[in-house]
Amino acid sequence: MAVVAGLGRSYVAGCQTCGSVWACPVCSAIIRQRRAELIEAGGLAWTAQEGHWLAFLTLTLRHGQFESLAALYGGLRACWKSLRQGRWWRELGWQGFWRSVEVTYGANGWHPHLHILLLGEGAPAEVGELGAEVSSRWCDLVVGAGLRATSFERGARLQMVTTGGDSLAQYLTKVLDGEGRSWGVGMELARADMKRGGKGLSPFEVLELASTGEAGWAPRWWEYEAATKGRRCIESSRGMSRLVGVADVEDSELVAQDEGGEVVCVLDGLSWRRIARAGLVPDLLEKAEEGDGPATVSFLEALLRVVA
Repeated sequence: MAVVAGLGRSYVAGCQTCGSVWACPVCSAIIRQRRAELIEAGGLAWTAQEGHWLAFLTLTLRHGQFESLAALYGGLRACWKSLRQGRWWRELGWQGFWRSVEVTYGANGWHPHLHILLLGEGAPAEVGELGAEVSSRWCDLVVGAGLRATSFERGARLQMVTTGGDSLAQYLTKVLDGEGRSWGVGMELARADMKRGGKGLSPFEVLELASTGEAGWAPRWWEYEAATKGRRCIESSRGMSRLVGVADVEDSELVAQDEGGEVVCVLDGLSWRRIARAGLVPDLLEKAEEGDGPATVSFLEALLRVVA
C-alpha cells in the first residue's frame, strides 16, 4: 500500500476494493463522490444548451417502525416505475434522468426515498402546478400499490434547479435539500452519506451503533444489507451519454480509478493492518496532506512504534 498526496487531499493506493456503494464506508465515499462529480458535469452540460433546464424530484412513502425495508424499498421502486411509464408522464417530455436511493432509519423505522434529477427541454414547466400534479398522481400510485397513503405535501416534492453565473460559488447547479441547505445537485443526489443532523440515522451510523454491540442495531444493519444487495443505488436513464456526454460507468470502475498524485510513503501488509486496526489511518492521511514526504515517513515510523 502507498499513501499518496493528491490534489487537495491524500488517499491510500494499492488496497483491494469491494466496490460496494451500499455496505462499505470506504468504497461508498469514493463511488458517491465520483458519481456526484459526473452528475454535476452532466447537469452543467445539459443546461449550457439553449432551452434546456433541470428539475429535482423527491419521492417518498409513509413508513412505520415495524415495516421491513425490503417491502418499503420494493414498493417505492415499483411506484416510481409506474409513474414514469404512465402516458401523462411521457407527455411531459422529460429527456432523461439520474435517480438515486437514500435510506435512513429513525423513530418510524426505515425511510427509503428517491431523488431524481430530470432533464427538461423547451419552455420550463410551471413548477407549482406540475408539482401538485406529480404529488396527486404519486399518492394514487402508492395507494394503488397497497402501501400506506402519503400526505399530499410530503409524498412528492418538485423544484426547479437554478444555475449561477461566473463566480465559483455560483458555478455549480444548486438545489435545496430536505433540511433547507443549498448545495450542488450532484452532491444532493449522490452524497447521502454526508448528510447529518436530520430526523434519521444514515446506514453507516446504524453500522457504527451495531459495532458497539448495543442491542438491536446489528439485526437492523443485516436487514439493510439484505434489502440493498444487488440493487443499483445511483443510475441514469438510457442514452445519458448521448445527451450530456457523460458515460454511465459501473461502481467497480469508479472505485478503481487512479487519482494520481505523489507517493509520500509505502507500507507493507502487516504495517497497514496495524495502522488500520488502531484507527490511525486518518491521522496518517492528514499528515500526508501537509505535503512533506520525509515528515510523513517519520510520522508513520512513530505510529508503527506505537502499535507494535
